[in-house]
Amino acid sequence: MTNLKKEIIETADTYLDLAKEKFTNNIKLQNTKIKYGFSLKGKVAGVAYTRRPEVRYNLVIASKSENKNQFLNQTVPHEVAHVVVSTVFPFAKAHGNEWKNVMKNVFGCEPARCHNMKTESARKTRKFSYACKCGIPHIVGVVRHNRQRAGTSNYICSKCHSNLTFIKEI
Repeated sequence: MTNLKKEIIETADTYLDLAKEKFTNNIKLQNTKIKYGFSLKGKVAGVAYTRRPEVRYNLVIASKSENKNQFLNQTVPHEVAHVVVSTVFPFAKAHGNEWKNVMKNVFGCEPARCHNMKTESARKTRKFSYACKCGIPHIVGVVRHNRQRAGTSNYICSKCHSNLTFIKEI
């Protein structure tokens, strides 16, 4: 396990302990142990599965040096708060008053719904260049490219109605 993963888990467990100290009468919360995963991709920083309870984080976003503090101080408690709120207040809204209260009064964090961390390196999109008989360049994404290559779809130019031919990956 990497140092960053350990740091995220330790931080999350610290926030969970804060909640357990606040809600001492809630036996279900006192017995809660969160499972952590690091399989998220794309621009999502974290997600909580409250019924399991499990929290998954995006290591690509967390590992960027300019994101690390915000990730540990905002994203980690944000997801832990979802688990806490669903355990203590089972009918509460995801980002409702109970969640805001846990974020602000229990964790001492700003109850922000979305992050503003840099995510450029988190998701790399691939584009492919295709050509038709009339010479208009056509740029397609991975899904259309894979369908074209597999023969499950055949894309044509909207002007000359000729089949598109693969040129190169951009």
